[in-house]
Amino acid sequence: MYRSVEKTVTEYIFAVGNLEFRVKGRISEKLGSGLNTPLPYSWTVSHHYKASKDAPSATVPAKTDCASREEAERMLFTYVRSFTDVVEPNRFY
Repeated sequence: MYRSVEKTVTEYIFAVGNLEFRVKGRISEKLGSGLNTPLPYSWTVSHHYKASKDAPSATVPAKTDCASREEAERMLFTYVRSFTDVVEPNRFY
């Protein structure tokens, strides 16, 4: 038996800077018992960016759970707009 289930509401493919590949972003909605939560939407992205080549780690979003699809979309787009050309894969995507 599964603990939770989510439905992909929308997925975006971004061409970012000088990257030779596309960055993907996804917005999901929690279903079942997740509908009772005040934050039923979440977003994720296929890669995280580093502020510079010498940065010790990637910049990971602090908040990915949202009250609405519009809020999730706004946060996803804001995060992707901050990308540099130094990225690493998000192993949870």
